Amino acid sequence: NGVGCFAVVPLELVILNTPMPNEMPAPFALCDLNSDTLEVFDLLSWEPEVLGGLDPAIFSVTWFSSLVAAQNGTPEIATPGAYTSNTASVFAVVTDTAQSTTTFCSAIVEVSLVVNPLPVPIQPAEFELCDDLASGSDTDEFSTFDLRSQDDAITGGEDDWVVSYYLTQADADAGIDTTELPDMYQNVVMANQTIFVRVEDVVTGCFDTITLTLVVNPLPSPTTIAPVEECDVMANDGDPDNDGDAVFDLTTAVTDAIENGEAFVALTFHETAAAAEIGTPMIADPANYETGSRTLWVRATDTDPATSTECFRVVELELVVNQAPAILTMIPDLTECDDNGDGQELFTLSQNDMPILNGIDPLTVALSYHETLTSAEAEVGTMDDMPIADPDNYLATAPTTPIWVRVVDATTGCASVGMFTLNLSLIHISEP
Repeated sequence: NGVGCFAVVPLELVILNTPMPNEMPAPFALCDLNSDTLEVFDLLSWEPEVLGGLDPAIFSVTWFSSLVAAQNGTPEIATPGAYTSNTASVFAVVTDTAQSTTTFCSAIVEVSLVVNPLPVPIQPAEFELCDDLASGSDTDEFSTFDLRSQDDAITGGEDDWVVSYYLTQADADAGIDTTELPDMYQNVVMANQTIFVRVEDVVTGCFDTITLTLVVNPLPSPTTIAPVEECDVMANDGDPDNDGDAVFDLTTAVTDAIENGEAFVALTFHETAAAAEIGTPMIADPANYETGSRTLWVRATDTDPATSTECFRVVELELVVNQAPAILTMIPDLTECDDNGDGQELFTLSQNDMPILNGIDPLTVALSYHETLTSAEAEVGTMDDMPIADPDNYLATAPTTPIWVRVVDATTGCASVGMFTLNLSLIHISEP
């Protein structure tokens, strides 16, 4: 006081402990579900991470959007259970509520909020395969798909993304291993099935889903036709008679018969089954294919522009070369005398029948005589086919007359053509 009197009282100094929360909590990361860089964070759910083992009954946590606000204690985040933010930091103030009735020590913890982008997988084209025998039939429109073959197309080569495949959208969203489809997967819906693809970023754990359509394209359905028969090339076509070869036109009628009206099908012809399976080599000129009797393999390939698989089926084609009748090659000429000198005479052409047939049973062939090669080589019954009507009374009116003979096999229709000459011999009468 003013006269120097004083009193001594004790003053108790108390040092309170500052809370020791987790000063380096893990970032609070969410996936950007709607790709707007914003997400709603439940900060309350992150309080155990911040407390780092401190008793939540003793230590309270309040949230602030900046360090200054945390230091000043205001303004608090009003709705920490639903705080909308982009990638940023928030600050948690951890306070010991039990150490004193008047003084409450606290610590500030920075928490990183992270909004991770979702993977953006590439929507793949339809995964198309050809029907095959793996299921026991190549017409049931079931096949086995190597799903892993689509990974790179879906991820675009992103190394941190993993791909998994599921039967339903719910399974893809859940991402449970036990519902994941096997790498080699046989479709369970005939012809066309949609499955679901989960693409997950292994760094962030974020994922997105897309669909993948599995398509089993049917094989073409070429017809296995009856053997194609041709006759041996005739000698006057530049090829020796009955050498075993013939020229086949595998286009037009043969192709039409094999395709049987099926659209978007291309045929190629091959000399081996292996060549037909790989598509090469093929017969270069199927319209003029010279060969003996043999088997060919026909590859029918799907050319539908709506598909990408070029599915094919191979059928066999039998080629049969029928021999032409083996008639006499050097047919004897016939000679008659011009008895009255009028320059003409009747010939019995049929007297050459037996020599021409050369041992062939006449009941198995049809023999006819012709005045021109064109007529002899013409198809029986066509306009150019004009056989001599009465070969036993054929009037020759020239010193030499060429006659063509055609012998047609009654079973195969194959023909041989030969030629001989009618000679008209004049009788010279000497005057006495």
